[in-house]
Amino acid sequence: MIGNGLSVIVFSRKVLRRRSCAIYFLALAVTDLLNLSFSLIDTVLPSYNFSITAKSLVICKLNAFMVYFTSDYSNYLLAVASIDRAVSIQCPLKAKTFCRAKVAIYIIITLGMLLLLINIHLLIGFEIVHSPIGQSGCTATEGSFFGFSSSTLSLSEENEQITTNTDLISSSIETTMSMKKINGNITIITNKQSPPPLNYRRFYEIYDSLDILRAVVIPFLIMVVCNILIIIRVLESRRSITTIITSTLNNKNKFRKRHEKDRQLTIMLLGSALAFLVLTLPTEINDTVRAFRSSTSSSILNQQKGIEPLITAIFITLGQLNHAIHFYIYTLTGSVFRDELLKLIKCVNCQLFGCECGGENQQHHSLLKLATNNKRSSLITTVNNNIYVNDKMTQIGLLTEIASPNENEF
Repeated sequence: MIGNGLSVIVFSRKVLRRRSCAIYFLALAVTDLLNLSFSLIDTVLPSYNFSITAKSLVICKLNAFMVYFTSDYSNYLLAVASIDRAVSIQCPLKAKTFCRAKVAIYIIITLGMLLLLINIHLLIGFEIVHSPIGQSGCTATEGSFFGFSSSTLSLSEENEQITTNTDLISSSIETTMSMKKINGNITIITNKQSPPPLNYRRFYEIYDSLDILRAVVIPFLIMVVCNILIIIRVLESRRSITTIITSTLNNKNKFRKRHEKDRQLTIMLLGSALAFLVLTLPTEINDTVRAFRSSTSSSILNQQKGIEPLITAIFITLGQLNHAIHFYIYTLTGSVFRDELLKLIKCVNCQLFGCECGGENQQHHSLLKLATNNKRSSLITTVNNNIYVNDKMTQIGLLTEIASPNENEF
């Protein structure tokens, strides 16, 4: 949670929030922070015998909705950020229209509204259920699918005997039951359990089992395709532009540094996708297995004993780690993120100890950076002119992408 809070502050700085990809990372940090906060209510507090969801109906419904909503939102924001990077590298001309901060905000809002409609039923279908032994829990209601009624239907178990009056024969007997008349009463012996009705609990079990496809598989495929396109483009640009720079420039160190930053960006995206798959897929598989098992269990409030609770706790921890690891990925692979984080820490220290955040050293560093950028701009112009003379206009966008490390960093 501390890392996500720092990510929110860093991506909110003026230098980064102008870029579309930084806007996606800002929304991702906020979503991860919300997910960890609501997961804390559902996983950590019950271990201290304190369950808020079992005492407040509002928190019960809101917590169930926010856990699913923020998890889906976080996964798809990471996928959209990968699309943004792929478009900026594959289509430099279209990137001026698509890869903008305003467009990113519109996409984030549209994506949030779509996921809100998909998960809105969780606000209606969850309720607090009390067991005969005095336990209570927040779970999906067994009411009707359309009305979400709080009344429950008792299902007869296999080989259960039900004695009814002869006047209720027509309403009680099903085709799967055999009858035996004893002393004027009808004894109904269940030979086969009838299929469960389509109530909200059954709908939620199907919804939860399909969560692995909606929340994991689809975003991961998007990230894999985008990262493959990025890798191919970077390799192609390395071959073509290395030849041009070798023939026109004697200083190759600058190109190596620029290529290293492109490589860091690719590692950041691939690392995020790999961490997403490794940390999220086992949790979703475990949830799917538990959803199918819960349909055959006699009571949803009975706690399982053995190794299954331990495995479930480990998978839940891995799933929550997926929402807490992005800060460390940014710190390890993004030099711009590290620079802004260090500036933020220095400014906080200066405010605490009474010094000035922007001193002469920072102004001198800004002047040096401006001079370096001007030198790079002149270098790009020279190379672009050479490409234009040689009639290789298709490589201008690639050269611009690699020769502009500030734009490629996020």
